[in-house]
Amino acid sequence: MYKFLKYISGYLFIHVSGVSPERFMNLCGARKILLWNIQETDDGYQMYISRKAFYQIKDIVYKTSSRVVILKRIGLPFLVPKIMKKWFFLCMILFSILIGIASQFFLWDIEIEGENEIKEEDILVFLEDEGIHIGVLKHNIDIESLEREMREKYSQITWVTVYMKQNKLYVNINENDKTLPDKTDQKSNYNICATQEGIIKSIITRTGTPQVSIGESVKKGDILVEGSVLILDQNEMPSYEEQVIADADIMIQTCLHKSIKIPLYQNTTLKTGKVKSYPYLMINDKVFRFKILNIPFEEYETEPIQKNKSISIFGTVFCCGIQNVYETKTEKNEKTEEEIKKELKDSLSEYLISLQEKVYKLYQKMLI
Repeated sequence: MYKFLKYISGYLFIHVSGVSPERFMNLCGARKILLWNIQETDDGYQMYISRKAFYQIKDIVYKTSSRVVILKRIGLPFLVPKIMKKWFFLCMILFSILIGIASQFFLWDIEIEGENEIKEEDILVFLEDEGIHIGVLKHNIDIESLEREMREKYSQITWVTVYMKQNKLYVNINENDKTLPDKTDQKSNYNICATQEGIIKSIITRTGTPQVSIGESVKKGDILVEGSVLILDQNEMPSYEEQVIADADIMIQTCLHKSIKIPLYQNTTLKTGKVKSYPYLMINDKVFRFKILNIPFEEYETEPIQKNKSISIFGTVFCCGIQNVYETKTEKNEKTEEEIKKELKDSLSEYLISLQEKVYKLYQKMLI
């Protein structure tokens, strides 16, 4: 933070020589004029001094018969005049800022997720017909109306979500993936086969001929319901076999094997106490950091940006401030037995919850 303030006010790198440069520095200290990074040379001293203090050392130079030479001018006050002379460069900066602000009001990207039978190109054509395309104003997009129109146009869509994030439109659709072959094709049959090894707990056959019974053990790939039905004649004698699409609800009890790996060591991040500060400017959710110098830390973390001091201009939110960067170091520590047991228990709980979600989704598909 202190370096940033010095850069804003400006400072100089000077060389002091003469009869007694040490007396020059002593008088500056007596008058509370700050000199820093003092380095001795063959014929004097080199040091930094603020722009304001430089104009206060005229009488000290005269008293000590010293000679002061400016080696380098550093800071914003010396940079702005150079930029102002190049009016074209300044106009381009202002024009870029205006373009950046204006671009926040338009749609610049469309991402479609979850499509299966419906092709992405078809959805883009549908959006184009609804007046939604790259470059359209964001406030012209009616999210609720768009979701309703998509559900009405595509019957296979069971769930659709449309939302806007920054300048990107996200379309997430979920189709009814319970597809069956064409029932009019009676020349081929479709069997139901076991996908896991286990024991049959229940079987309800709607179409086809069951090949297993309750309590029977099956292996992966065994035919559970055959896609054929034996047709009897008037004398209840086999007449012919009709090929059908097997349809049944079957419950199999099976064993699932799950391995969980837990690392024996964990990395702990600690703050060393060193901190640097940098100004930032936030436009909506985009952050621009002005780093005068590179971050001198190999490992570091930044504090979250506070949005309590922000202003809104024509729908664009501006926020500026100072963000602190803290130096950190990583330590590798061995986990205790209690910590390992807890992680194993948490991982197992998450796995069981994921199985419950799969069962629920499967149940939802069966109801469709």
